[in-house]
Amino acid sequence: MTNDDSGTGPAMAPIDPSPLSDEGPLAPSDVEGRASVGRNMFDLMSSQVVTFALGLVAQIVQPRFLGPDGIGQIQLAFSIWLIAQIVVTLGTGSYLTLVMARDPERGRALVGPVLLLRCALFVTSALGVALFAWGVGYSDEILVLLAITGLTMLLMALADTFTAAFFGLEQMRYPAIVTVVSKFAYTIVMVLVLVLGGGVYGLAFTTAFNGMLTLLLLGVFYRRFGRLSWRRPVGGYSGLAAASFGFMVAGAVIVIYLQVDMVTMSLLVDEETLGWYTVADVLMSSLLFIPTIIISVLYPVIGRLHDDDRTGAEDLVRRALSGLTLAGVAIGFGAFIVAEPFCALLYGEDFRQAGQILAVFGLALPLIFATMLLGTVALATGFKRFWTKLMVVGIIVSIGFDIVVVPLMDRRYGNGGIGGALGYIVTEGMMVIVGLRWMTPGAMDRAAIFRLSKIVTAGLIMILAAYPLRERFLLLPIGVGAAVFCAATVAFGVLTDDERSVLRRIGARVPILGSHVHGSG
Repeated sequence: MTNDDSGTGPAMAPIDPSPLSDEGPLAPSDVEGRASVGRNMFDLMSSQVVTFALGLVAQIVQPRFLGPDGIGQIQLAFSIWLIAQIVVTLGTGSYLTLVMARDPERGRALVGPVLLLRCALFVTSALGVALFAWGVGYSDEILVLLAITGLTMLLMALADTFTAAFFGLEQMRYPAIVTVVSKFAYTIVMVLVLVLGGGVYGLAFTTAFNGMLTLLLLGVFYRRFGRLSWRRPVGGYSGLAAASFGFMVAGAVIVIYLQVDMVTMSLLVDEETLGWYTVADVLMSSLLFIPTIIISVLYPVIGRLHDDDRTGAEDLVRRALSGLTLAGVAIGFGAFIVAEPFCALLYGEDFRQAGQILAVFGLALPLIFATMLLGTVALATGFKRFWTKLMVVGIIVSIGFDIVVVPLMDRRYGNGGIGGALGYIVTEGMMVIVGLRWMTPGAMDRAAIFRLSKIVTAGLIMILAAYPLRERFLLLPIGVGAAVFCAATVAFGVLTDDERSVLRRIGARVPILGSHVHGSG
């Protein structure tokens, strides 16, 4: 792939103004039977709605059966393996998606070698994890959990290979179906295991079962698009690793960036505050489903068009950024309103302070949506090195900010986690400004800035109207806030033709959700 770190900007083709239409540039391509962008987004959105509900069940059930100690043990095992997983995957998923999008035949030839490479890297990583666990002196219970979790991570790494291939083929329907089926089965089995007293080991084995089911289903679906080839890839495995290395570095920096607040705060606050921050962070992550869907669909499209048409780059980014800003303000400012009573309702009054942290996260959410888009553009267009450097600066700023502000918030409000959340506003804002300036300088022109100001104003009006009602029945502030925000956006003329078209078509398709997801392509 080419590298545009020189600053020429990412190249993306213009998109038809009716994103969910069945005709025009976003319709299914005659090349490799790609599904339309609208179809892919709808499929992923459908699966996200189901998995969000099932995930909420897990968040409620697991702490009640395992207690803080059990949840901590499970989280520790997964945290260690998440770091090791950086080496196991080596960035091959992102690389495979781009190759598959640009040259499907070459991409199909890489699926088998990527599976083999991940198996070999897993063995190396497992040895590293074992040596680390032995050196630290973990208990026998933690060692057993690490072994079971390692099996889960191997299964997930292999399944992720097929998911990356489907994304490159722009066939998100199959991963969406598999996600719903496996998550549903996992939730049922998980609840039964915990009710029957399976404990942390039972939960760990249930997670491994989910990984196995996901791998098997994705493998069966992939047979519709090609047979696995185990031949040595062109350039050898060293060439495959070298081509993927940049993606691995970018992924590693993202992991560090997302975890550095937790590590820094663990040195500055007590375990109770850290628990509040963890709960708020998990809930905030669940609000990222919209940008996750959009970037998952656009990533292979951008990669496929990168070498062919650069005239629509800034227009596409502007339109995607516009929609994400609207969604980010609506969801984020809405979360700011109901965060405290929601956390108290979900987890009890002892977690009301987690709501204060989640409220600040809500204000940062529009910026997080934007950085997710810009990071995807960077990976797809050769700006990996630039974006990685920018995130390293973000890590340094985050650590310095936390050291100063977290103790301050702890002394003044009794909740240092607020300082950690405020750090996201600072670092994400910095990355948005720099990323737009250097990667897509035309994406934020006067018209875009004026529209952004109207969206933020509509969000502030929503807060003024609904915040005084936050302690009432939860649906009341949510309903009032949604109505006021919609009315304000209409009054200000915020919605673009694209967004009106998307809303009309989604409204028309929702009643036939089941037939759309499971119908013919």
